[in-house]
Amino acid sequence: MAKLQHTFVQGKMNKDLDERLVPNGQYRDAKNIQVSTSEGSDVGAIENILGNTIQNLGAEVQAWATGFGLSNTTCIGTIRDSQNEKIYWFITSDTVDAILEYDQATSVVAPVLVDTNNILNFSTSNLITGVNILEGMLFWTDDNSEPKKIEIARFKAGSLQGQGEDTLVVHTRVYGRPFIESDITVIKLSPKQPVSITSFASLVSSTSNRGTGITPIFISANLGQASPLTGSLPIGSTFVITGGFSGFLAPSNVFLNQQVTLSAKALQEDGSYLYYEAICTITALTAGEQPGEFDGGTFRIDSISADVPYNYLNWSVLLLESD
Repeated sequence: MAKLQHTFVQGKMNKDLDERLVPNGQYRDAKNIQVSTSEGSDVGAIENILGNTIQNLGAEVQAWATGFGLSNTTCIGTIRDSQNEKIYWFITSDTVDAILEYDQATSVVAPVLVDTNNILNFSTSNLITGVNILEGMLFWTDDNSEPKKIEIARFKAGSLQGQGEDTLVVHTRVYGRPFIESDITVIKLSPKQPVSITSFASLVSSTSNRGTGITPIFISANLGQASPLTGSLPIGSTFVITGGFSGFLAPSNVFLNQQVTLSAKALQEDGSYLYYEAICTITALTAGEQPGEFDGGTFRIDSISADVPYNYLNWSVLLLESD
C-alpha cells in the first residue's frame, strides 16, 4: 500500500471548506495523532499514535487467577513505565490485594507487593488513578487512605512466590519480616521521644574512652635520614618511640597493627612553617607503668611527606579510627 505523506506548513485545521477544497498545508480533520514540537521553534511534526497490542499472558495470569486460589480478581489501577518497558497494575480479590509487574522484554508477570493481611485495603469502589514512578519508587493514592510508596526492587525481592510454586500466596517480606503499613506510607510518624546522643572521645572504647579522640598526643621523633642521604625514612622502614603514650591507648594489644597519623611543622628562617605528615602502623608495643598498658612501641611507615629534615620534631599523634 502506498504511503501518504503531507507537509502541513500552515499548521492549522480548516473545517470551513469541503475536504476536496482544503488548500495544501492545511488539514480537515485529525484522529489518533500527536504533535511533536521543537522547544523555542515553530517547527513541529504530526505523527500517528501507536495503537494497543493484545497480550496473551497465558500461564502467568492463570497462576494468579487460579493457581494461587484468587477469586473475583479485579484490576483497579495501572501505570506504564515506558523507560523500562514495564506495566504495573493493582488488583484486588476476595482474599488478596497485590501489585503486579509485566516485563515486556521477557513477557514475565511478577508480584511486586502481595498483601494477605488487608493492609492495602484495595477496593473496587476506589479506583487508583493517581500513580507515579520516580527513580525506582512507585507512588499511588486511592483517595481512600493516605498516599503510599514502595521501592519496587526491594518489595519485589520480598515477594517470595513465583511461577511454578505450589504454595499459596505469601505476604511480602521486607527488612526481614512481613511488611506493615508504616513500611509503605508516605507520611511517617513523628518520634515520641527526643533523640538522645552520647558522645565519646574515641570509638575504640565507649567505657574507658581510650584512644586519642580529637586530642593528639605529642611525642619527639626523628623521621629524616642522616647525611649524606637526604629525605624522609623510606616506606616500610620502622622506628621506635619510647615514652609519651602512657594512658593514651587502650589496654591489652587491641592497638597492635592499628594505624596512627603523625603531624609536625618546622620553623623556617623567614618565619614560615613547613608541614609534614606520616601514616604509620603500630607493629610492636612497649609495656607501660600500668598493667596491660603500653608507653611506646615500634612503628612502620606506610606513607610520609618528602624531605622530612634529619632532626627531632614534635609530632602530634592521632589514632586513625574508622566511622
